[in-house]
Amino acid sequence: MKELYHPLRIARLIVESFEKELEGEEKEALEQWLSADGNRQLYESFRHRDLSAREEQANQIDHKKHWRAIKRHITTSSPRPKPLLRRWSIRAAILTFPILLAAALLWQQLPDRTEQTPLLATQAPVPGSSKAVLILADGQQIDLANQQAFRLQDQPEARLDNRDNTLTVKPTENTTVTTVNYQTISIPVTGEYKLVLPDGTQIWLNSDTRLRFPTSFPGKERRIYLEGEAYFEVAPNKEQPFVVTTGDMNIRVLGTRFNVKAYREDAAIYTTLAEGAVEAINPKKGSALMLTPNQQCVFVKKTGEMDKKEVNAQSFIGWTTGKFIFENETLEEIMKQLGRWYGTQVTYQAPELKSYRFTGHVNRFGEISTLLEMIKKTYRLHFHIQGKHITVSKY
Repeated sequence: MKELYHPLRIARLIVESFEKELEGEEKEALEQWLSADGNRQLYESFRHRDLSAREEQANQIDHKKHWRAIKRHITTSSPRPKPLLRRWSIRAAILTFPILLAAALLWQQLPDRTEQTPLLATQAPVPGSSKAVLILADGQQIDLANQQAFRLQDQPEARLDNRDNTLTVKPTENTTVTTVNYQTISIPVTGEYKLVLPDGTQIWLNSDTRLRFPTSFPGKERRIYLEGEAYFEVAPNKEQPFVVTTGDMNIRVLGTRFNVKAYREDAAIYTTLAEGAVEAINPKKGSALMLTPNQQCVFVKKTGEMDKKEVNAQSFIGWTTGKFIFENETLEEIMKQLGRWYGTQVTYQAPELKSYRFTGHVNRFGEISTLLEMIKKTYRLHFHIQGKHITVSKY
């Protein structure tokens, strides 16, 4: 069975399985290959390729290079290669172009063409998960994946309870606060986490996000600092307004539910209101906008201008319930969101591809290929996934 995973044999089985139901040893061989990590996704990607007709794609493959590599594999993968199998492999590839193309595509998935490995698969990007790092005022870092409950030595006014992917700041009794120290919770790319502040405010933190917060709110306001994306359910307190500061913008609320997307690389800050009321403020210009539910404030960083528009708030907070919800969203913005969640980078073979728009809903914890396949059904696009890198091109 040393030749079970031979690229030419698997290529032949893949092509034939699209045309008929395999039986016996051939069916067993293909099923064994599909059971290896990454191979079923690779198989499904082949299913959506017209191997015999896609001349443009075929021309992009260096067939001579891959054929030389395949022949080397034939002659070196076993100390005593079987002559009959070798003759069949060469003849089958020459006479059946789709098989040669499939074999070349299989060979492209190998991270190192010279490495002789029996499993021809590529590691697909995986969705993110709950993870965060707490950075204390003195610079000490605590991996929240390894902690339960703890106290900060210089801040006796609160203890931190970390469980169920949620960091909760719990005030202690009879403690007078003289100095307010800010901690930072940092969410990496491919991460998310939840934070509960000492006033009961709940905050869902998205990938690649940092939030500075105190362990108590002794002053006239409850102020925190955000870079990235977060969804807030603010505990009501008319005597102590809640203020989110992000860049040159302040968001002032008493008690409400809203989402803020304020990534450093984005040209604007987006505040989307789901319930209650918020006031978006530009302190430098002295301007402000009041939002009502299903309204969004777009703050342009370069000019400081603010604009208000009607939106479906659920589209912007779907990520908190494990969904990607896109409504007439550009491909560039979609790929940014996927990049933060799956840890991927993207290259566009044509700049105009970035402006393509898409509407759709998909599970945030599913395979990235599921969403990309949905987009392919709307536009004639091709997504080539190589490790953590995605190349977008036209058919």
